[in-house]
Amino acid sequence: MKEITLKNLMAQLTAEKETTVKLLDIIAKAGLRATGNNQTGGGSGGSGTSTKYDPNGYCWSHGYKVSKNHNSATCKTRKPGHQEGATRNNIMGGCEDNKHWKPKS
Repeated sequence: MKEITLKNLMAQLTAEKETTVKLLDIIAKAGLRATGNNQTGGGSGGSGTSTKYDPNGYCWSHGYKVSKNHNSATCKTRKPGHQEGATRNNIMGGCEDNKHWKPKS
């Protein structure tokens, strides 16, 4: 009985991981459009609070200070063991580089 329960849990976990990766991809693509449409002054100048880094971003292979278009699902230079579903809230044992980085305000 325990084996069947474990098998079911593993299947559910796999399905949830696939859903998470798909959602992260959708969010990343939506973020690209939102960033492009919300810039003022043609993308230069502005209030000085703009940054190329995503203050909420995370990549399993590269840590917390990643560009707005970069996350665990979109990463193209993955380290061995890379987890596509890793996020800032669940790093899945990934990189902790720049953990306390905050954008300049």
